[in-house]
Amino acid sequence: MFNRTCKTCHRAESKRELPILSFLFSIAISITVVKAPHFVNLALHKPTAQGPATWNNDHDPSLYISSKAVDGKVDLTSTNHCTHTTNADLTWWLVDLGVSSPIHRVAVLNRDAYSDRLRNFTIDVFQSDPKLEPIFPGNVGEICARQVDPVGSSQWVEFDCNNGSVIGRFLRLIKFGFRSMSLCEVRVLKDLCAMESRNTYRHVPNTKSLSESREVLGVFSTPMQCGLTLWQRNHHLRN
Repeated sequence: MFNRTCKTCHRAESKRELPILSFLFSIAISITVVKAPHFVNLALHKPTAQGPATWNNDHDPSLYISSKAVDGKVDLTSTNHCTHTTNADLTWWLVDLGVSSPIHRVAVLNRDAYSDRLRNFTIDVFQSDPKLEPIFPGNVGEICARQVDPVGSSQWVEFDCNNGSVIGRFLRLIKFGFRSMSLCEVRVLKDLCAMESRNTYRHVPNTKSLSESREVLGVFSTPMQCGLTLWQRNHHLRN
């Protein structure tokens, strides 16, 4: 009798503990997903320009054009799949994001050959088109990041733009020193769960695929709700 009663007690205690454990687990998951950033690439397929001019190719004029850096093809780093400027003391690449937006990070993918040419550059941000200013490209926008050392062959380099405090519509990468500049992909990243007045968030389902895509998930009232929705969706896709 004593043993049966104890077993019954243990079962009752276990049933009472399950909701508590589930609640604590949900809190832990909430804290984890809110701290983990979720990004969208604002630059994907947006209008671009580069200068002082695109490297000339008589056989195929579509080679080396500035839009190669925002075509979403993230696993191709040979010259034919990257941008390429002419040689100059000052070379630049520019993307128009369409609207002014907080920028949290910028990621740049270097080419495979002559990789040491991608060095000594600055990433700055403008509210209006800097090309329309008479002193372009000598004008200076709000600085996101600077890179002095060469970027490795076929390597990504990622910069934190002051945790989203850099806001603008036009992002430029400008390189100093006589050489051409090649970029295989540029991602301008915004944290999906950073609070805004509209609270609309987007998600990049698979950033490792050949081409990126984006999907509107919905409207959320809090960053925690946004983070939990993304975590649940990703967990469901993996299973």
